[in-house]
Amino acid sequence: MKPTKEQIQWLWEQCGLRMIDPSTKFPIWVDGQDIVVGTMGKEPPNIDLNNLFKYGFPLLWQREVVEISFGKDFCYLDYGYGKPDILVVGDNLEDNLFNAIYKALGGKE
Repeated sequence: MKPTKEQIQWLWEQCGLRMIDPSTKFPIWVDGQDIVVGTMGKEPPNIDLNNLFKYGFPLLWQREVVEISFGKDFCYLDYGYGKPDILVVGDNLEDNLFNAIYKALGGKE
C-alpha cells in the first residue's frame, strides 16, 4: 500500500524531522541537528532506503524489535515472545519498510 502524504509527514515527525518556516514560500525539512533533509518545499522528505534506515530504524531498536527481516516484497518485525509481530507484504521494498516502521510506531491506517 502506498503511504499517503499525511502518513509520510507523521512518520518523519516521529523520527524527529520538522519543517522550518512552513508559512514562507520556501520551507525546508530538517532533522534534530537542523541538517536539511530532502529539498525545499512543503512536501515531506522522500521515502527511500537511505532515509528509512537513517531516521526510522533507530526508533525500532528503541522499541525493542528483536529481528527485522525484509525482501523485495515483504517486511517482518519480530518483537520477541509474547508480543505481536508485524508483517507487511507488497510489491515495493521502500513502501513495505515504511509501512512496517509506521505500524511499529503506532501509526493509524
